[in-house]
Amino acid sequence: MKKQEQNKAQAYNQVKLHYERAAENRNKRLLTSKLNAAKVNHRERLKTIAPLLKRIGIVKQGIDVGTGTGVWSEVLVDYCDKVTGIDFAEQNIKIACEKAADTGFANRLVYIVGDAQQLSGLNDHSYDIATHVSVLQHLPDQRKSLESVNRILKKKGHLIVVVHNRGCIYNRSLNLQHKRGATIAINKYNTLDEIVGLLEETGFQVKKIRLVWLFILDFLMIGVESPRLIPFEPLRKALLVIFGKVGGWMGRFQLLNPLFREIVILAQKR
Repeated sequence: MKKQEQNKAQAYNQVKLHYERAAENRNKRLLTSKLNAAKVNHRERLKTIAPLLKRIGIVKQGIDVGTGTGVWSEVLVDYCDKVTGIDFAEQNIKIACEKAADTGFANRLVYIVGDAQQLSGLNDHSYDIATHVSVLQHLPDQRKSLESVNRILKKKGHLIVVVHNRGCIYNRSLNLQHKRGATIAINKYNTLDEIVGLLEETGFQVKKIRLVWLFILDFLMIGVESPRLIPFEPLRKALLVIFGKVGGWMGRFQLLNPLFREIVILAQKR
């Protein structure tokens, strides 16, 4: 058991080192005008998560667990009076603080270095909403992280969690790559049943489930948006509506599970 814990700690440190090194590059990929997978992923997640945030409404205190360079804290600040972002990579937090100062949100965005599993130093029953976007797969103890989020949420507080769908054909190939020695040491994807069960076991009630397209289909949608590929604007608009409606409908009813890269769940503390 001790050896297993040591291996987990070592793997977690490797993940931390990876994100420390990658922080600047990951931030630039989101800020650049050029099309890339990071921008596509963020756009599709936002299209899925924004309606859930609107459903909750404006609240006082929010927290983004595993905030990275503050991307989702910056989204959350539109729905909260004040937002805390926590991440274990100091370089990520440094970049997030610089961005908050540049955009004039320094008084409403607070960033701290900390562990997404323990959330040490954060008071119990302090937050109205928490976002936990694409973080769980990098944690040795997923249950502990969700228990900690439950601890810091107020009664009936909300959690939006995004996890990689293990049933997705693309994610299956990623898992094989990680097993063969990827740079990120921990990559534990979840099935829909697993994450729902884990949330219920850690004191949450699942309210809504949505699925996010496989990224290849995201790129097809962006291709449809291009006037160069489809110069006839009415057709382009019609195809975008069809793609959006079909994707949203399939994601809402969890159809064709292998074609959806991520699972988005809105849950509420019991």
